[in-house]
Amino acid sequence: MEDKGKGAKIGRIEGLAEYGIGFYLLTKGWDKAAHFHEYRFQVIFIFFAGLLVIAGASLRPWIEKKTPSFHGIVDILEGLAQIVVGSILLGEGNHFLPAFFAFVGLLSLSRGLTLLMAKESKREAALKTYRLFAGIGMIVFGLSMAGLNAITVRKTVVYAVTALLMVIGTILIATWKTASREKGRWLGKLAGLSKK
Repeated sequence: MEDKGKGAKIGRIEGLAEYGIGFYLLTKGWDKAAHFHEYRFQVIFIFFAGLLVIAGASLRPWIEKKTPSFHGIVDILEGLAQIVVGSILLGEGNHFLPAFFAFVGLLSLSRGLTLLMAKESKREAALKTYRLFAGIGMIVFGLSMAGLNAITVRKTVVYAVTALLMVIGTILIATWKTASREKGRWLGKLAGLSKK
């Protein structure tokens, strides 16, 4: 029961993050819509990506009951959309926001691939391993972006976002350690490293 409670909390946090990204995309699309004649493709794509992310977050519980692979498919589509949005924003001259979108897009893409490629019996273990690597990636990315920010523009917002990424990464690693203790060192068993 405790494991299901933790999974529900993580699911709610992921859902809030997806809503935040979706609403950000919609506001960015609205901002670009003022120059629709110059940025037709970008406006349409950003609005579509924002709606896709919000729809995926909203409809996920109902659709997953009928289509178990829906979560993985939505994660892949969200990841691709975030990478494309990052490349669109790169054209505006901003470097931190596109890097953040590309990083989050890669995380979503890798999570979606993990969900789709893992066998049903190994899916939970694969997701726990993904959380470990995602946590490490968030900490490394956060530190590198904070360092780059300190050398260049020194924006407070960038420091706040990188600090948030590092905190989330630390939480993911901490929950991974707890999960591995509860499951009998499953990662060691998978790698064949544990003593029998």
